[in-house]
Amino acid sequence: PATTRAQTRQGKKAVSAYFSPEVSRGLNMLAAEQGTTLQALLGEAIDLLMRQHGKHPFGER
Repeated sequence: PATTRAQTRQGKKAVSAYFSPEVSRGLNMLAAEQGTTLQALLGEAIDLLMRQHGKHPFGER
């Protein structure tokens, strides 16, 4: 069967959480200021968290 999932999402799973509108706005503003995406910022944050806990970072952006 044909899939409508984007090629970049093949074999991946969504990871999500709920935050205040202020957090969402702040993250989106930071992404725009840095010329990157929210997904890239979250990937960077996850890598930093993994390193902080002595785990291997995933390096996904």
